[in-house]
Amino acid sequence: MRTYVRWLVATVLYVTAAQFAFVAFVQNPGNPQTFEKARLPDMVDGTAHRPFVYRTLLPTTVRLIEAAMPDAWHARLTEFIPKWGPAKTLFSSTRAEEEQAPVTYLISYALSFAALIGFAVVLRAAIAHFYSPPSLVSDALPAAALAFLPVMYCYVSYPYDLPQLFFFSLGLLLLAQRRWWAFYPIFLLGMFSKETTALLVMIHVFGHVGRMPNRTLIAHASGQLAVVVVVRALLQFVLFADNPGAPFEFWLARNWAIITDSGQWCDLFLNFVWVGRSSLVLPTGFNVLYLLIVPLVFYRWSAKPQLLRRAIWIAPLLVVLAFFLGYVDEVRAFYEPYIVIFLLASGTACDVANVPARATPPMQSDEPSDG
Repeated sequence: MRTYVRWLVATVLYVTAAQFAFVAFVQNPGNPQTFEKARLPDMVDGTAHRPFVYRTLLPTTVRLIEAAMPDAWHARLTEFIPKWGPAKTLFSSTRAEEEQAPVTYLISYALSFAALIGFAVVLRAAIAHFYSPPSLVSDALPAAALAFLPVMYCYVSYPYDLPQLFFFSLGLLLLAQRRWWAFYPIFLLGMFSKETTALLVMIHVFGHVGRMPNRTLIAHASGQLAVVVVVRALLQFVLFADNPGAPFEFWLARNWAIITDSGQWCDLFLNFVWVGRSSLVLPTGFNVLYLLIVPLVFYRWSAKPQLLRRAIWIAPLLVVLAFFLGYVDEVRAFYEPYIVIFLLASGTACDVANVPARATPPMQSDEPSDG
């Protein structure tokens, strides 16, 4: 009975926190209709600009669901959804023009919300895997991860952002567990969700070097790189070769101008934003308040799981990549380090609860699930 009550409480907690994160996501910054490069309907029908259209997993899923609907159902839903109270309220609060494709948006929103719930469940499993905490701690921490997500929202909310949280966190957990039979399908789907899933290759190499036989390490790294190359080639040279836009966007000049202009440092390091349409204000950008997280991450650093300690190196790599290929101040580009940093900070929370971190596997060991 206690287990059922615990799961009920956790479910309510996750749904509430996910609703907060989701509503803020679609309201501010949202996906405005004026941003022509990656509007949801264009992503779904495959006509959006490159490189955004490469992140096709959720848009393709929406398109397949719509295609599977009988025409009569689709017509009725198109008429009903804009008049349905909850949808009408949500649509009126966003910057997108959902009324032009209500079925498309509602399916996308439902999948994104489900991805947030899945993200919380995966985080709970990851915390249990790395730290074996008491149930109260493992139940509460994922809700905190959801509640803090709005600090990452910046400029535009893309339809692939929230699914990427789910796929990357699940891929990281399966990688840590060395459950290869499940990892590779998730890794493949993640590569169709967003190319930053390839960071799991780096985490695998850094996290497992010296902890598994070199032959096994190289074999899995090679397999993962093969998936990365094949998926990228398929997206860039076959599926979306004729889409407008370049395969990469270069923003070095723009980012250099921001970094070297002291007049913009306040916006970089002391920036705050409203959460959705609420009266809550949260820090964003590279706010100096984030330094408060540093003790949580590095407390008893040597006792933290080795895979997570080495995975933190994806953070500086993403900063360098963002400096050349994106907006360096667009913190939504750093969801993957957010996951790693949160799991490291969770170890401190577990330590405060007097729960020691699980010992790392022996250097020569390969778990039975490696097969």
